[in-house]
Amino acid sequence: MALVKEKLWWIKDGKIGVSIYDYSEDKYTDIAAADITAGDTVQIHYTRKTKKLDTDLTISPDIPQQFHDGLVSRVLEKLYARKGAMNETAYWKNEWATMLKAAKQYEGRHRDGSEYSIKQYGY
Repeated sequence: MALVKEKLWWIKDGKIGVSIYDYSEDKYTDIAAADITAGDTVQIHYTRKTKKLDTDLTISPDIPQQFHDGLVSRVLEKLYARKGAMNETAYWKNEWATMLKAAKQYEGRHRDGSEYSIKQYGY
């Protein structure tokens, strides 16, 4: 059996949009009140961005402390790249990538009390 209509969502300009896509007509339509029933629920899982780092070194970033070294790795990668030291750049880039992967795995675990889990895929 072919899929005829599907509810879709997207984020644009910091706002969430919800629509219905009709495959038979190849068009999007707004969701009408008739499309929503009393039992419908919407679950939104999100990750907020951290605050921008400042020159005030007394303020700690609002990311878990075990990932602070990752920030240092990224800075060192950029500095060595400016200097033209490609071996050191590659090393710190690898350290950054390792820490970034660990941070994504940490963020994707069931720490919000739900059974929702994020699997990382690379293309």
